[in-house]
Amino acid sequence: MTKGYFDSISAENKELIQEQLDRSAPELAGYAAKLGIPFITDWHNGYEWA
Repeated sequence: MTKGYFDSISAENKELIQEQLDRSAPELAGYAAKLGIPFITDWHNGYEWA
């Protein structure tokens, strides 16, 4: 996913994606952070894609 695609996702859809992550994979954020890839789940906090 590039920044261009990310920017095209509506705020409502970003919220729906986050709800699914929270419900289906609540441990994913911790795993991603440990692996050094926090942007996998931290995209909603303004992470800038390279």
